[in-house]
Amino acid sequence: MRPTVTIIIIMTFLTIISCTDNKEKSVSQSDRIELLPEPDKDLREKYEQQKVVLKDESVNCNEFSDAMTKFMEHLKQDNYAINIREARTELSFQTEKEEFQVDWTISFPKENFKTIFAKRKNKLERKKDNWYPSFTITEICFRDEQSASNSHQIISEIIDNLDMFNDKNYDYILKNGKSLIYVSCGAKIFEEYAFSYKDKIKEIVKNNSINK
Repeated sequence: MRPTVTIIIIMTFLTIISCTDNKEKSVSQSDRIELLPEPDKDLREKYEQQKVVLKDESVNCNEFSDAMTKFMEHLKQDNYAINIREARTELSFQTEKEEFQVDWTISFPKENFKTIFAKRKNKLERKKDNWYPSFTITEICFRDEQSASNSHQIISEIIDNLDMFNDKNYDYILKNGKSLIYVSCGAKIFEEYAFSYKDKIKEIVKNNSINK
């Protein structure tokens, strides 16, 4: 065999080996990418969706709904003083940042919600301090019931998240037709009072819906 032919055969063989090796490396790297996805991809995509939800679905809240008005009347009958609070900042729901997670933050401009502050007129029994049970009730307005349902699901996931931020918030959120009713209190000692009205709000919302 001539030297030139031998060299050509050797070079061809080496080229085939090199291509095969590169292909195996490429497959290996591709497999590794599939096995180790970006850890916060799903959370980030959901966060992006949340921002769209707020932009497209929340609307100006000019007045309280009928259900919210009836609930305020019920609180007055239970010896609570009711004060409407003018919103000074936006209403935000968020989770703390943890390893391999991104922050979830949903904010409503102050035009999209109305808030009342309920304070009981008689103080806590058997307490040396003059503590009066109190909590806030906020109604967030949306353009339709589906929009309210979408945000209700997202906000529920946020406030139910077990992180240091949400563990210190004693709150819950309920759907009310084209709005959401958010109840929260600033201290653990008032939690039972705020949560004692959860079923009552559901009842009022249900009755109001039936009577429409």
